[in-house]
Amino acid sequence: MSSVKKPAQPQKKKDRISRLEDKVDKLVDIIEAVVEVEQKPEKKPEKEVEPKIKDADGSAQDQHIPRDYINLVKEMLGEDFGLKIDYFTDRPEFMLSIIVPKKFSSLDGNNYDERGGDVRSRVIKNAEGINGVREWVKMVHDNVTRYMNEQIK
Repeated sequence: MSSVKKPAQPQKKKDRISRLEDKVDKLVDIIEAVVEVEQKPEKKPEKEVEPKIKDADGSAQDQHIPRDYINLVKEMLGEDFGLKIDYFTDRPEFMLSIIVPKKFSSLDGNNYDERGGDVRSRVIKNAEGINGVREWVKMVHDNVTRYMNEQIK
């Protein structure tokens, strides 16, 4: 009799089954992870605290004002000046209003009160951004400075 060994079929099958079981286990782990993620409630993004500046009357605005604009007004005009922005929904522009305090205003007391303050407004294109704001703040600064110099004379 010849001793012919049969290939170890049962061992190969066991190895294949073992590898398949490993792959099935990995697949089950992935599916469980996906189900767990889908069941978690979605986190709402935290609201970013927007910089605000107070109007001349001391009330805070609801509109977002970029920090660069606020810093520019404080630097060029001072802490007493107010800043307000109204964004247009139908065009890429915004209305920038600088609220001039009564002590720097060219309006007399009665006109200042009747008009609700001295507000210098200008429409600025979004594309101009900080440069458009800087230009308007400089114009208001020059006007207020000229008025104050005339008052001193």
